[in-house]
Amino acid sequence: MNKLWCFGDSFTAGYGLNFDEFNRETSINCFYPNLDFRDTSSVWTRDIHFKKYKEYKQLYKDSIFVKHFSNYLNYDFINEGESGCSNDRIIHQIIKNINQFNSNDVVIIGMTSYVRVLVPSKFGLGVAGKLAGRKKEKHSFVTRGSSWNMKLERAVTDYCHDVLAANESIVAGYYLDLFIKIRESLLPMVKRVILWDHTQWFKYESIKQWKGIDDAHWSPQGHKDFTTFLIENYEKNNDILIKSNTKTLI
Repeated sequence: MNKLWCFGDSFTAGYGLNFDEFNRETSINCFYPNLDFRDTSSVWTRDIHFKKYKEYKQLYKDSIFVKHFSNYLNYDFINEGESGCSNDRIIHQIIKNINQFNSNDVVIIGMTSYVRVLVPSKFGLGVAGKLAGRKKEKHSFVTRGSSWNMKLERAVTDYCHDVLAANESIVAGYYLDLFIKIRESLLPMVKRVILWDHTQWFKYESIKQWKGIDDAHWSPQGHKDFTTFLIENYEKNNDILIKSNTKTLI
């Protein structure tokens, strides 16, 4: 069957509603051994990352735009979204799967923030990105081990703030050009390649607005509204849905 391939960060993964990425072997966030996300699992009461979702657990795991858009196309889907990942990691995932693309497949690429980086350390390969801090303090999120090494975490935080964020327009230009070229390279292989960016994040209802949970990711309604946005543009053959191409957006 034809496939919808989705690459991106936590908004593609469906974080806060769908936690499959944490048990997917291809994900940078995969846990070993795998986590138990059944309703009766203790993960909903003991784990700091997941216990705030214990009210609904995985009840809404299929209420994400990847699932909705695949239903619209009547395609199977493969979701390679990874929470916290950098644009370099997204490119890595595309290249890793490129030989599996077929001529009728559709590819959706969600570009993430430009102030994120891969973090190699003795703990494994992780990711990091700039977070807004109070009183102009510098903060970052760091995954996969390096948070236990405060010296490494501080170095990564300084780099995200003082180098990437301070020169974000330069970094943005680099990645925008790169993803446009990647899209052009993929087009002869597949039916459509849709490119969207992180400027869409705050346009749709969040989990915080929906449930009062401290999570800015999309609620089921947010995913539904973003799907509508995708479908409207898809039917008008608008496939470059990024800030520098806003004239094409509905």
